[in-house]
Amino acid sequence: MLDKLLYILLLFLSITGANIGFGGIALRDILTIILFGAMITKIGLLGDNCFKAYFIFILCFSMGCIVAEKWDFLILSILRYYMVSFLGWNLTLFFIKKDPSFKQTLLYTLLIIGLFDAFVTFSQFTMNTTWYSPIESFFKFQVYEGYSAYENQFSGNEVYARYLPGIFGSAAVNGYYLAICSVLSMFPLLTTKKIYSYFLPFIFLLATFACQERSALGISLIILIYITKRYLSQLNGIQQFFIIPILIAGMYLIGLSLFNISTTFNLRYSSLGADDTGRFEIYRNTLTYILDYPFFPCVKELIDLYGWPPHNIFLNAYVYGGPISFCAIMFILFLQSKKALLIIKKDFNSPEQIAVFLFTCGWVVFTLNSLVHNRSVVTGELLCWVIWGIMDQPHEEEEPFILNG
Repeated sequence: MLDKLLYILLLFLSITGANIGFGGIALRDILTIILFGAMITKIGLLGDNCFKAYFIFILCFSMGCIVAEKWDFLILSILRYYMVSFLGWNLTLFFIKKDPSFKQTLLYTLLIIGLFDAFVTFSQFTMNTTWYSPIESFFKFQVYEGYSAYENQFSGNEVYARYLPGIFGSAAVNGYYLAICSVLSMFPLLTTKKIYSYFLPFIFLLATFACQERSALGISLIILIYITKRYLSQLNGIQQFFIIPILIAGMYLIGLSLFNISTTFNLRYSSLGADDTGRFEIYRNTLTYILDYPFFPCVKELIDLYGWPPHNIFLNAYVYGGPISFCAIMFILFLQSKKALLIIKKDFNSPEQIAVFLFTCGWVVFTLNSLVHNRSVVTGELLCWVIWGIMDQPHEEEEPFILNG
């Protein structure tokens, strides 16, 4: 039990970026060392073709950093991201092998963090963050320096066309997380089918809207519609007769209300709030850098030169280590996509099957969002590898849905 609690704590600290510690040493780094040592002595180093390719990618990334002499960036990336991702992936596999219900524990852990972040995002939208300040100070969440300027600039019913970071210090990361939680929040609905369970996806969807990350909102909507379609297909004719019209009317009213809010407050979804994201300039600068450094590029050097990382998983896969690292990441994406497709196509009946199905949909949300942002398997995101650990379960105790899916 203690090892699971420590792992849950590490997930909370790593996902939220909480920097609490002792004597200048972060608690998450202490937990990483403890759990990594326990993993090696008790679990052993697990590794399949996916992680072998990832190890090749890390070697290429390290070589690029060494050539560019970005030692601090290399050490920090390995200790804070790649090592923690490897740890999270292995421990997820290990704990689920011992206790298949641990999938649901992880799901509810992520949703609890997401609910707290959702209400923080709502508070930032309404300029009412006083209650959150002491919590932020205690956990030492990442401070979004620009938000104070927004608070001073906007008040009352004036323009709200800005990004809201929630607890993450970054609106992009906030969008990632809220979009994934909007998918995972379908679990109570699919397992209990109670009236109250309909409100949880609505809360996360509304928080994603308030965050104003357009790609996150659009992707989560598409995946939620797909999940709803799958859910309705398993209902009988009478249930569909009553539920489908209600859902259609509800979606129409919600969409109309959100559009009116966006127009009224000049949010980023409206024509008034839509701004130039500068993606084309970022991509052009990235391609220029790749042509100049085709074999051992370093993303930190790219950022120092142009101010921005590539904002695309394919370009990131290249600038993090060159052509070999690009091939390694493409191989990983192929394996993950193949696994995800097999799982999503299967019918789901038991709570465990539903949990794996939703986590897989969460991986789809994460990966699609990485087409226009930087967080991905390339950057060593723990959440991505936790989801992969849930998708990839080779132990014999599982039902055929999990084993073959």
